[in-house]
Amino acid sequence: MAGFSIGIGGISGFKVAQARMAGAVKNHQRRAEKVVRRVALMAEREIKLGLKSGAPGGEKFKPLAASTLLLRTGSKPLLDTGSLLRSVSTTYEKSTMSAFVGVHRTKKAADGRSVLNLAIIHEFGTKPFVIEVTDGVRRLFWYLHFASNGAINPLSPNKTQIAHPGVPARPFIRPTITKIRPKLQAEVAKVYGANGGPI
Repeated sequence: MAGFSIGIGGISGFKVAQARMAGAVKNHQRRAEKVVRRVALMAEREIKLGLKSGAPGGEKFKPLAASTLLLRTGSKPLLDTGSLLRSVSTTYEKSTMSAFVGVHRTKKAADGRSVLNLAIIHEFGTKPFVIEVTDGVRRLFWYLHFASNGAINPLSPNKTQIAHPGVPARPFIRPTITKIRPKLQAEVAKVYGANGGPI
């Protein structure tokens, strides 16, 4: 090697400043973690309140179909078994100082089905789809026939498929976040500045 090196690591004043800077960074990280956890829990609470009220973010859910109501114990969309409500949670990731709020992909309903799939269907709805007629489907339509006092007819013997119009979207996360975004940004702004951070 030919040349020389220059550094300030041996200067006592720099070491003091470096120590103070490290302390400031740690203090900022503690404050950041605290505010991220706080706004995440605020969001979780508001999403659950929206599900319970049937009007997340002030937007009422589309009413359930008459045939669906015959199969349920309650009339509020998304709340028949409570699986979706119980699955909304908050997960904090310390390495990135960020939080996930919503339905995690590992959540399962009591019958073993993925709650995430249920959440996605309700949040965004589905396109029309085809249901293959099985013996179970035929029994279901006989049940609906009697439960509706004949308003719903049983399937004809030669029926092999049913064209479903699709599940209408009943979003519960997006309208909630849209409504409370200013409140969350105000909390984050106390640490990250006036723009409210990346929410």
